[in-house]
Amino acid sequence: MRFRLSIFAFSLALSTLTIGHAAAATASASFSVSATVQAGCVVSAQPLRFGINVGSAPSAASPVSVNCTHSTPYNIGIIAAAQPDASRAEWNMRGPESSFRYYALSSNSTRIANWAQKAESELVTEVSKGALQTLLVDGHIPAAHFVASGGYTDAVIVTVTY
Repeated sequence: MRFRLSIFAFSLALSTLTIGHAAAATASASFSVSATVQAGCVVSAQPLRFGINVGSAPSAASPVSVNCTHSTPYNIGIIAAAQPDASRAEWNMRGPESSFRYYALSSNSTRIANWAQKAESELVTEVSKGALQTLLVDGHIPAAHFVASGGYTDAVIVTVTY
């Protein structure tokens, strides 16, 4: 009987040790990750300065920088700030005694692509590469345009449509 009691006590002790050292269990879950990239553009432009000129045909350029989300198609258009609804093909700086100084803007230095303020077809069309893109607005004043001396100014709005 003592032997049976000893085996029982040993079995009980062994089962207690086994219960205390049970295998660890794990549980897991998953979750989704998502993001939405919305098309967007940022535009900036530098002043176009013809400088001081005496009857010459000065030219100057203004860099226009555009940064859009990758692969976003966009158009760049320019209009006169003073007359944004104007439908004209010429640009004018206002000077002394309400005089005007005509100038022209084009999207390249060859002056073939005139940037007039009237037709949608005169917009510059690009597709973003996801990095800053810089285009030049080329400006020139015809030599035969004689006006009163003094300072002449105008303001131009650059619009990016995407």
